Amino acid sequence: MKLDVKQINNLLTGIVLACELRSDKPELRRFVTVRSFNIDPNGKPSLWDKKIKSADEGNHALFVVHSYSVLAKYIELDYDIDDDSLEDNIVIGDIIGWERLYEILSGYLNDLSVLVPQWNIDNPVE
Repeated sequence: MKLDVKQINNLLTGIVLACELRSDKPELRRFVTVRSFNIDPNGKPSLWDKKIKSADEGNHALFVVHSYSVLAKYIELDYDIDDDSLEDNIVIGDIIGWERLYEILSGYLNDLSVLVPQWNIDNPVE
């Protein structure tokens, strides 16, 4: 289970990938997002420049996975959603490299191909 070339390129140029998961509660919608940051020469995370990257750069990238649920009616009514509106809000940061990212994502997804740029889904949190 690995990301494809397009997903890798999206992540390594600063695009957040997301998908909607099945919720156990009908009144909730559940999402997972993944984003990456470059680690600069001083060891600090920074945004990627928009150039095409080599997948090898992801071996040293910092990844953040965010999983949360939100009331479906908030999305339907187009409410502004802040962290206080989220349920089951889990942020896993300090994920370094592809292998660790795949390990974390396997707890949420059986198929990574469902991760798409976040603007392609109803992801209410950016």
